[in-house]
Order: sequence, then structure tokens, then C-alpha cells
Amino acid sequence: MDLRFAPLSTAARHLLLVDDEESILRSLQRMLRRDGYVIHLATSGEDGLAILEREPVGVIVTDQRMPVMTGSQFLSKVKDRYPDTIRIVLSGYTELNSITDAINTGAIYKFLTKPWDDQLLREQIAGAFAHHELKSENARVSALNRAIIDAIPDALLLVDVQRRLISAANAAAGALLGHEAATLSGRAISEIEPL
Repeated sequence: MDLRFAPLSTAARHLLLVDDEESILRSLQRMLRRDGYVIHLATSGEDGLAILEREPVGVIVTDQRMPVMTGSQFLSKVKDRYPDTIRIVLSGYTELNSITDAINTGAIYKFLTKPWDDQLLREQIAGAFAHHELKSENARVSALNRAIIDAIPDALLLVDVQRRLISAANAAAGALLGHEAATLSGRAISEIEPL
């Protein structure tokens, strides 16, 4: 089993900008180009989804008010298909109900207003990439921890003592306790009958 550390995701610096106004896209592209992002442009939610099928995008910035598909509708689809992307709405319109729904369902990471402050927008996008990289690193470390636990031949049961829950178990522990290892995580210690 190869337990070497893998590099961070190639999506770490790909930025997708979505707005039906090409002049806004060009302005954002000019401002953000110096920050070293690979920038992808789309003039609709449909075009944005097509780009996401081809490119490893880490952060998306979209307008809210666009024909056919609003920004929050677009980001809801993105959340379902590409849940690891960080999603930002940049809009001059505040359609409170649709924005609130999108925020409450987790489809939107941030809501920023037009006209934007260049420095603030650049900071928010940099923060979104930092958040994306942290999520990617956490997933990688979790997978590495899982691989280490699974590689141990002796029975191993990790317990959250404060909450009295099993946080992880390897196959040997599952066999010893008469359960599949995957079904043990998250269960209360009291649910597991001793042999």
C-alpha cells in the first residue's frame, strides 16, 4: 500500500467566472489575472457547467441575475455535481429569497455586491482558495489515516471518550466484534455487545 503524501489537488488555482455581461467578465479577468489563477469565463450557467465538466475548478464567482438560470440555481447544480468547489455570488441585485435559500442549503460560500471593491474581492477569492485547499488537505489526511488504520493487522478501535462514540475501527476489530468495520464508526460504545 502506497502511503506517500500526494500533492494538493490540481483544482487549487482554477477560477471560474460566470456573468452574462462580457464586459464584467473581462474586467474581473484583468483584475484577477495578476493573482496567478487559471481563469475560465462563462456567459451563462449552462456554459459554466460545461466548463466544470472539462476543468478542475476550485472556486466559482457568479452573477446572480442571468437569463435562463440564476446564479443561485447554477450554484445549487454545482453543489450537487461538484460539492468540493467553493461558490461565491457577486451581484448588484439582492433577490433576498433566492440568495437566502442558496445560503441556507450550503450552495453559496459568500455573497458579495457589485460594484465591488477590487482589494476586498481579491481577498475573498484568495480566502476561498485557502478554504478549498484546506478542505482538500483534510480529505487527503482523513484518507491517509483510514489507510493506516486499515493496514494495522491487530484489532483497532478508536473511541471518542467524551461522547462515548466509536470514531474508527479496522477490519480486525470488526471481525472480533462481529460487525463490519464500516458500520462501527459513529455508533455508541454501549451499542456494541461484548463477546
